[in-house]
Amino acid sequence: MEIKLKENERIDDLEYNGLKIIQKNDGFCFGMDSVILSSFVRVNKKCAIVADFGTGTGIISILLAAKNDNIDKIYGFEIQGEMAEMAQRSVKMNNQNDKIEIVNEDIVGLS
Repeated sequence: MEIKLKENERIDDLEYNGLKIIQKNDGFCFGMDSVILSSFVRVNKKCAIVADFGTGTGIISILLAAKNDNIDKIYGFEIQGEMAEMAQRSVKMNNQNDKIEIVNEDIVGLS
């Protein structure tokens, strides 16, 4: 799937099942802590919904979706519009639209 990059963006290989992620050249980039954290999650029984608050680039949501067949849906919440849009393009690039939804909202006060 072809994804259009914006100025100052790159695609990085996550070195796991062919997954890739879009990141800024001079902005926040995920670190090993995100990769390690995604490996600590164990889903032994069917889990309908998972929430990833402050999803940023979407790294944890993308890795969780790939590593856990027991998860039906992951919602990645991100307040920053530019980051949320970039995360959504990474989700689309990895063909995970059916499993991950990026939500660009301030969840404080939502009901």
